[in-house]
Amino acid sequence: MTEGCAERIISLLLNLEARELEPEISYEDGPSFHSALGISKEECPNLNELLESLAEEGLLRRHKVGSLPACPNCGSFRLMVRFTCPVCGSINVRRVDAISHLACGFVAPAEEFGSGDSLRCPKCGRALRALGVDYNRLSRVILCEECGRISLSPKLSFECADCGKQSSEAELSL
Repeated sequence: MTEGCAERIISLLLNLEARELEPEISYEDGPSFHSALGISKEECPNLNELLESLAEEGLLRRHKVGSLPACPNCGSFRLMVRFTCPVCGSINVRRVDAISHLACGFVAPAEEFGSGDSLRCPKCGRALRALGVDYNRLSRVILCEECGRISLSPKLSFECADCGKQSSEAELSL
């Protein structure tokens, strides 16, 4: 960090009418205060570190506005979310509407039960007549094309677009 940059930042902060600075979020840099202060990255590449040191010296007060997940391997914020089957881990999943037959417990995509007024359980063969009595409808559940299991929600996996590391939610840096 250069002295000129530090002096300029302190001057800008003293003359700033706003009481708080909101960071701009980008995939490349994560949170950055360059836009809020009207200063380019070239003029002050270490702005975030400078603001952090000013806060450590008691000249600024931190206010957390949220947490951004980052790759635990390389620190990148460029993460792609993948839906995976919580049972077998396959990425070959899709959303479907399903039916749960209350008498035998069979759950499958709705189209397997027929259509209209003639719903029939493909497992036990019973007719399904009354919603909430014979069967329930499950909207937008996850069907795994590999193991055939239906889940209420997918397991999330995160792939770093920069280094390719696969991470679970618990492994991500915040």
